[in-house]
Amino acid sequence: MNKFWIISLFILSTPFLKAQNFEIFYLSIGSSHYIQEGSYNYSTAVGANKSAKIMSNLFDELGAKKGITLTSSEDNLISKNNILDNVDKIIEDAKKSNSKNKLIIFYYCGHGMGLPMFEYLFLIPGNVDYKMGEVTTETFLSKVLMHLEVCYKLNQSGIRYIAIFDCCWESEISSERMIEIFNFAIDFNKMMNPKGYDMDSAKLEETYKFIRDINRVYGVDPVIFSCDFSKTAKTV
Repeated sequence: MNKFWIISLFILSTPFLKAQNFEIFYLSIGSSHYIQEGSYNYSTAVGANKSAKIMSNLFDELGAKKGITLTSSEDNLISKNNILDNVDKIIEDAKKSNSKNKLIIFYYCGHGMGLPMFEYLFLIPGNVDYKMGEVTTETFLSKVLMHLEVCYKLNQSGIRYIAIFDCCWESEISSERMIEIFNFAIDFNKMMNPKGYDMDSAKLEETYKFIRDINRVYGVDPVIFSCDFSKTAKTV
């Protein structure tokens, strides 16, 4: 989180939030520590915890009604369930309020990775212990957290929100894994069109573009990425 941190501070400090008189609820997550077992280890992201605390302080200065700051330690690694459970918790806290102008702000800083072709973003929790190339796609997806899972929960709450993903969006998927996922996509498209399936490349590309647009979460509620797809994000 370098220039992005400064930009986020500027956006969130503008008179807009105060002018709208939002009652703010936030979840600020920093995942600095990662399990050091298995054949693939994620390095310690020292700045992640610091970034989460900085953002929490900013939200408090904006007059947040309630907030949760979730940071890691060597003995307390952040898991996928930790993140999702706390998303549920901050939503429940917001729902208890009688305000008609509530806003949830979600912030995540830690490791992340992308998926070529579709531009999915996966948040990498601290307890991920899979070995690259040695797990099935199903196992891989059970360990990591897709950003859309967070956005889906926030959307379902019916409360306005801002989601900030301060992490890398770089791909680490092998060509073999991409072939597996590509075949999965073909099977999925066949399932969606049981009356007949045309392997027309233009139609496939149109489908991929549609999926990429979904993953960028265009909509009323802002979803902010610290870097573009295939890029890395530096921490403070």
